[in-house]
This record gives sequence, C-alpha cells and structure tokens, in this order.
Amino acid sequence: MLNITQFFACLAALYVGWRTLRSFLAKSPLDNIPGPESESFISGNLEKLLDLRASWQYQLDLVQRYGRLFTIHGLFNAKWLYTYDPLALHSIYIKDQDVFEETDIIIA
Repeated sequence: MLNITQFFACLAALYVGWRTLRSFLAKSPLDNIPGPESESFISGNLEKLLDLRASWQYQLDLVQRYGRLFTIHGLFNAKWLYTYDPLALHSIYIKDQDVFEETDIIIA
C-alpha cells in the first residue's frame, strides 16, 4: 500500500516524465521562432531573466539579438513567447483578447 508521500512522489515523477516526453514528440508553433538556448532543464532561461542585477541587460541583449519577438524557456523547458512589440501587445490585451488563450498558471 502506498503512503501519501510515495503517492505524490509518483505523481511528480509521472508529470516530469510526461513533460519530457512531450517536449521531444510534440511539435509547437513556437519551434519556428528563434530564441536563446535553454541553460537548464529545470529553470530554462528564468534564472537570467529574473536576476535582480543583470535581467535588464539580459533582456536588452535578447531584443538586440532576436528582435521584438522571440521564445525563451520557462520551467522544465516549456517554451514561452516573449514580445516587445506594442502593436502585438495591444492586439493581445485590448483588441482580440478573447482569441488568445490564457495558460493554467495565469488562470489559477
């Protein structure tokens, strides 16, 4: 019989395994958009992006290298879309907000 700790450990292992397998098998439209390579499987590019001392310079370097639209890697190498385009932001947040889906993290 599994106790509660083993149950949650199995759930966590299944989730990580599913995310890993999904990243290799399923293709995303974000695969066609350039961006920096992931620095870590667990944290992706978030360590540099959220660094209090160097994040602004890192973001400026990314914008200069990739332009106003690129992908970064989030937790467990999930691809995130990063845009710096005011027209695209207006379309996403104001004009066509019902067209764009919100992720589970934003909804929760």
